[in-house]
Amino acid sequence: MKKILIILASFSIYGCSFFAQTFTPKKQINIKDIKIAYDANQYFWRQFHQNNIDSIPQVLTKLSQAYFTNPNDVVVTAHLGFTHVWAFASRTENINTAELLSHFELAKKFFGEAYNLNPNDPRLLGFLATLKLTLGSIGKDDKMSADGYFQGKKSIRQWKQFNKFTIGVAFGGLSHSSKYFQEGLEWQWETLDDCFCEKTDRTKIDYKKYVEPTFSHKDPKIKRACANTWIAPHNWEGFFLNFGDILVKNGEWQKGIKMYESVKLSPNYNDWEFKGFLETRIKEAELNVQAFQKNTKSITGGTCKYCHLKSAEEIKLQGNEMPDRSIYFLGTGKLYPSF
Repeated sequence: MKKILIILASFSIYGCSFFAQTFTPKKQINIKDIKIAYDANQYFWRQFHQNNIDSIPQVLTKLSQAYFTNPNDVVVTAHLGFTHVWAFASRTENINTAELLSHFELAKKFFGEAYNLNPNDPRLLGFLATLKLTLGSIGKDDKMSADGYFQGKKSIRQWKQFNKFTIGVAFGGLSHSSKYFQEGLEWQWETLDDCFCEKTDRTKIDYKKYVEPTFSHKDPKIKRACANTWIAPHNWEGFFLNFGDILVKNGEWQKGIKMYESVKLSPNYNDWEFKGFLETRIKEAELNVQAFQKNTKSITGGTCKYCHLKSAEEIKLQGNEMPDRSIYFLGTGKLYPSF
């Protein structure tokens, strides 16, 4: 009789847990135009666009205060995730392993929450997938890695121009002999086809004719993901710099140089702060093959500044205030202020 009571109690506890998890309402998106959130988001953009990495703790403090005021604000939540990404992407020798892992975990948490609040935004799913892939690899967690991989594939189906690059960046950090590295490399080629709306020549590598149509394109999926915007003022430059690095790592350093040279096609190239760095990449391309393959020298893909850093002149001309919400494309035509 005692055993039966224990079994019944167990079923009762399980039943309560099941019903609680099944019927408890999910968090609902709730963006309030309150000053603490506006100021925190504004501060994030000002610091991020200037790559003020010393301000990251203050950015996190301001965003966290806004999050505690309204944890259903998808913009604040996403910005918390992105700030933690920024923190580990701009890591220096001063950051320890525990701190690095903490940033990875917190970035995954906040992007997960943001995606649950707004599953219409495939960028959020792409970033979440990338973090799961990264953490799964670090912790040898095959289940998390598999979950991240299939979520990444889903995000690509939803917005291929954006997420083939996003997931491919994570794969670019793997061994060049890995099948996932090779898949990420293929996605970079396909991103060009998707952005330029035709199959590109992989031997000639001449993209001059695509610049104007891409930068003036009416499709927000292409305009936002493939050209330069207020959010990513050097998106073109960062993409081709990273693609060059990936090709060099794959041993294709001659093609890598051609991708590096493609950076200069950007109409905003003169305002890009890394022209000297690019010339060094071109000069050392052949030498970098072994360095990249042995991981004694990092490729650029995981570093935000190559796409997002604004020059002083760009800040002066564009302003550093958050623009109208209409610049954000979230996959279904629904517009929310976002990142």
